[in-house]
Amino acid sequence: MQGSDDDGTTRRKASALLKKILEFNFIFAVMFMRVIMRKTQILTTEMQKPEFNILDALTLIDGTVTSLERIRSSEVEMNDQIQSSVEFAKSFGLNPEENCAQKRPRIEFSVFENIVNSEKKSGKTVHDVADVAYRNKSILPAVYKCFKLLLTAPVTVAKNERTFSKMKVIKNFLRSTMSGERLEDLIVLAAEKNLTDKIDFNVVLKAWIAKKNRKLPIKLL
Repeated sequence: MQGSDDDGTTRRKASALLKKILEFNFIFAVMFMRVIMRKTQILTTEMQKPEFNILDALTLIDGTVTSLERIRSSEVEMNDQIQSSVEFAKSFGLNPEENCAQKRPRIEFSVFENIVNSEKKSGKTVHDVADVAYRNKSILPAVYKCFKLLLTAPVTVAKNERTFSKMKVIKNFLRSTMSGERLEDLIVLAAEKNLTDKIDFNVVLKAWIAKKNRKLPIKLL
């Protein structure tokens, strides 16, 4: 049994590692580090030589740093690295576009956080943050949608719960055969009690009498 448990744990760990390795971020990091290591390999090899002097070291370090800065600042260099990583991932049957699309919301929120932090405002309120989301909704649609849902969603569902509780009171044994339309009307009246309490029933009664041609007079209270 112990061996079986160990095998199961090993399989789970191996599966998790494989999932991470097959992510585009990991593939891009490995491909990018390969380029970096090529740039630093000469420096590492030379600095390990016994006869290597400090002047040569400074010159070689400056050249290596300049080369690395060029990679970081050059858009063409970065695009080439991304493209080579995409082609390498596709050779293993992976879909980099799909992998990046799954991480887009996380990236959007990271960018949004940087935008909010860069705002020159002290004591930011929810209104201020929502305003930033609205102004950047074209480039951060997921963030804007989340704020829109957050600010328009009801605080509680107490009103709906009260409606269902009222239905139990209204549709009792004596009213079990009423039509659906009448039940809906009674539920609305009961749920909106704060409005129905303001109704003048004498006015309603007069309007009802005017529509009904009754033979017996009805005495108004």
